Amino acid sequence: LTELRKIFLFLLKHPDDEVIVEGYGDSNIINRHNKILSQSRANIVKDYFVKRGISNSRIETYWMGSEKPTGRNVSGEDKNKTDHVEVEVVSRSRE
Repeated sequence: LTELRKIFLFLLKHPDDEVIVEGYGDSNIINRHNKILSQSRANIVKDYFVKRGISNSRIETYWMGSEKPTGRNVSGEDKNKTDHVEVEVVSRSRE
């Protein structure tokens, strides 16, 4: 199973839980374009969940661009750390 599918199945079993999706961009790209890229990345993940029946109201998206870098973006490996999407499940049912 892919990581997204695992999260999707978890959300089906826990209907009170919510998801935070953060899209990140390349720190070598102009920030305006970076925001668009990170927004697109986050929305692709959000659409994946919504198209499979997870309510839009359970999903928060944030577009980080290069504002919150997670790597130095020098090597290919660092670039993979900056160009990505993070998904966090917020467990409301067990608080």
